Amino acid sequence: YVASVRQVLLDVAPRLGIELDAASFAFLCDKMARMFVPRFAEHMFKLRRISDKGTLQLSIDCDAIRRALLEFPRAAAVAA
Repeated sequence: YVASVRQVLLDVAPRLGIELDAASFAFLCDKMARMFVPRFAEHMFKLRRISDKGTLQLSIDCDAIRRALLEFPRAAAVAA
């Protein structure tokens, strides 16, 4: 699921960067972060007990999601 989330973000970012002005894009990024991050964290806390390997993979996946969200504005800025 991480690769698909990253791919969707990086596919959509250039189109949004071209179509939206800077203020609107900043507003969109802010709203997206305010909606996505709390839901993501909520689901992390709902997880049942997982193994050490599962914890490591979850940490890697969370970091990949974090990096994809941080790359989103940069990907849009390149296209604009």
